[in-house]
Amino acid sequence: MTWEQFQQYLVIGIQDGSIYALIGLGFTIIYAVTNIINFAQGEFVMLGGMSSYMLVDSVDVPTLPTVLISLLCAATLAAFFHLKWNRRISVRNILLMVVLPLALIPLILFLYGEFASAEIPVGVASFLPVLMVAVVGAVTYLLGIRTARRPTIVGLIIITIGAALVMRGIAGVLWGDKMQRTPLYWEQRTIDVLDATVHTQVLWILATMVVVAILLQLFFSRTMLGKSLKACATNPVGAGLMGINPKMMALIAFILAAAAGGAIGAVMTPKVGMTYESGFLYGLYGFVAASLGGFRSPIGAVIGGFLLGIGRALVIGFDWWLFTSAYKDVWPMVILVVILLLRSNILAEEERLG
Repeated sequence: MTWEQFQQYLVIGIQDGSIYALIGLGFTIIYAVTNIINFAQGEFVMLGGMSSYMLVDSVDVPTLPTVLISLLCAATLAAFFHLKWNRRISVRNILLMVVLPLALIPLILFLYGEFASAEIPVGVASFLPVLMVAVVGAVTYLLGIRTARRPTIVGLIIITIGAALVMRGIAGVLWGDKMQRTPLYWEQRTIDVLDATVHTQVLWILATMVVVAILLQLFFSRTMLGKSLKACATNPVGAGLMGINPKMMALIAFILAAAAGGAIGAVMTPKVGMTYESGFLYGLYGFVAASLGGFRSPIGAVIGGFLLGIGRALVIGFDWWLFTSAYKDVWPMVILVVILLLRSNILAEEERLG
């Protein structure tokens, strides 16, 4: 490998490392508060990218009103089951749940007809998916995690796997199996840095990771809400005695993790593309990044993401024995197995202490 090739692979590693670091941050946010490993985190990334494509391409693909109507119907069903579970069903509640959705569906279709011909800037189409995926994260917690009866850590993890499968199936139906890309943020595609060629979208990916990591650090260290989240992570029982609602903190953790996943998904789609199946692999890499840094350490997840991304890129560049592009997806799994073997006792102790 020449010096010029090393620089080029280093750029690729920084790009991938930024993606893995932000996905790993999503894992740490949820695990630190709930002790749950959220295997739907990769699907949040996929939904961020595919939602961005949906907004940009909404002129030709009428999926936007379909998604809104589906979310409306899902919210109606959730409200019905929630009221039925708490035995608060009345004629007034039933009328509200039937009349309001039926009245909003024509409004959604009218607004779509009015604005479908308008071009949505790619910047706006990258910001809105963050909010949309944050809502999906909240729904995942409220319908999947919070409604579980007599939950165990293993049972809740299985619920997140089921949620990931549901999201992947819905995305496959809505967007098909084609690789989708959104327009680049800058017209200029590449710039030269030393002897390497850097894609301009890589700068946006790196900047997104840095900004989100800094904002999360400030949120957890400088705000009362962030400190409440950390209190629930340290001692849920004690936090509850101090008036902090652990269930509300868990909901906020899911929203933050989903928003972080949606942000990186929207920003990376112009460069690497996205399919409905992409969430599984990216989620796996994010899980490895979080494992490298420790699931309770956001800074460790960022460092682990960069180590994984750069190491994976250099493996491709070495092209020697097992260090070739054919094994680029094998080495992260080897690293994961080694980490789990080394930290199995620590993880068991953390689960025992809760």
